[in-house]
Amino acid sequence: MNRIVLALCIFIAFVGNAHTYYVSKTGKNTNPGTKIAPFKTIQFAVNKLNAGDICYIRNGIYREHIQFKNSGKQNKPIILRNFPGEKVTITPTFKRHNWSKHAKNIYKIPCSEKVVQVFIAGKPSMQASFPTIREGELSTKTWGNIFASPNKTVKVPGIEKYKDITGARLVGICGRGLVALNGKVIHQSGKIVELQNEAFYWNKIHEKAYLGKGKGFLVGKYAFLDAPGEWFSNGKYLYYYAKPKEFNPNEIEIRTKHVAVSLADKKYIHLQGITIYAGNISLDNSKQCIINQVTILFPTPFFTFESGFDRFGGTLNGMDYNQPKNWSGKV
Repeated sequence: MNRIVLALCIFIAFVGNAHTYYVSKTGKNTNPGTKIAPFKTIQFAVNKLNAGDICYIRNGIYREHIQFKNSGKQNKPIILRNFPGEKVTITPTFKRHNWSKHAKNIYKIPCSEKVVQVFIAGKPSMQASFPTIREGELSTKTWGNIFASPNKTVKVPGIEKYKDITGARLVGICGRGLVALNGKVIHQSGKIVELQNEAFYWNKIHEKAYLGKGKGFLVGKYAFLDAPGEWFSNGKYLYYYAKPKEFNPNEIEIRTKHVAVSLADKKYIHLQGITIYAGNISLDNSKQCIINQVTILFPTPFFTFESGFDRFGGTLNGMDYNQPKNWSGKV
């Protein structure tokens, strides 16, 4: 009898230490976080979660960048999940409505943050480029012809129509197509550009394998903004080239962060039943975390233009000692 009472007391103490919280788009962070009086933001709730706690998120799109403050324990994980039967999307993107007309079909907004991706009606839009290509274009058919030389100069036919493209970035695939070459333009003379890049392949030894004839394109200059659907950011303004009579600020989503949910350096955290849109899940140095029934859409930009094809560690960054279950993704 005494053993039964002791076991019951231990069970009650275990359950009593755990809390259940709720988040809703209609809630308030001044609420207690109950089902009838939920919190408004996920991050506010996450900051309160300790080992054994669970947080249910109600239906909606939450434009947040989530960072976990605490870890769970082996038998008392922290659980962040959708309310059963409801659709929850977490995205670090944001919308702005203070656009102004800059030129014919080109609109702008003040934006000091580094923009890494822009979405139009849920689809990724391409940075202004020469020649014009599409975001995520793995085929080089729409890329321009280039010729890379060991002295870090690249011939780009057609680029001579621009007076000065210093500061632009070139991405290309030459030679045997083994790696993407890239670099920042530090000088232009007609159709020849000189690049700043310390990669190993800029020499005679690797010329046949990595240099010579190939395909490529340039980004990073306002002058390249010449086609509907393109965007350009200079650290002060974000510019967008709209189709004639089709500009709709409510359809434009701006991404300045790679990560939507960070479990970095944490243990025993479970994510379940959530859609991650235009963001990654960071699991750097985390252990025993479970990603279950999670959909990840557009986890990383196709290019960040700092290291060619940059995937920022892949869809789930840092998978060692963690468990992905029943998840899906789209890039």
